[in-house]
Amino acid sequence: MKKINQHRILQWKVAVLLLVILSGCTKDLDLSPRQQINEASFWKTANHFKIATNNYYITLLPGHDLGEFDVNSDISHAGVINIESTGKNALPENDNIWDETYRALRQINTLLVKAAEYKGNQSEIAVSVAEGKFFRAFAYFNLVARFGDVPYFDR
Repeated sequence: MKKINQHRILQWKVAVLLLVILSGCTKDLDLSPRQQINEASFWKTANHFKIATNNYYITLLPGHDLGEFDVNSDISHAGVINIESTGKNALPENDNIWDETYRALRQINTLLVKAAEYKGNQSEIAVSVAEGKFFRAFAYFNLVARFGDVPYFDR
């Protein structure tokens, strides 16, 4: 009788263990974060592509301050004589322009890859794709003008 009870208890333990394991594997546990945008929830509509390209106008185009456009030129007149105008500037040890531009290029390349995978009508996102290609060319133009030969990535 004691052996039968131990066998019965073992069967119940195995049954409960299997029930716990199988009930823990549901698709409800694999949720995308709701507090932040991610690639699983983005790039679904034409408006998502438009939102992404609007960001490039802010991050890649220079500001509207007239002094900002030529502050690093030899004819700068932003109110004071600067080190670029006098030829006394020294190269910095690090430059955020490189990192920030390549970060923006990664976003642009992601947009262009996602545009190729877009399930909707391609004409809906044609303007965003064209803007993405323009901003990629513009970013590389600025990198080459500042640093010379730079690595090119299109994916």
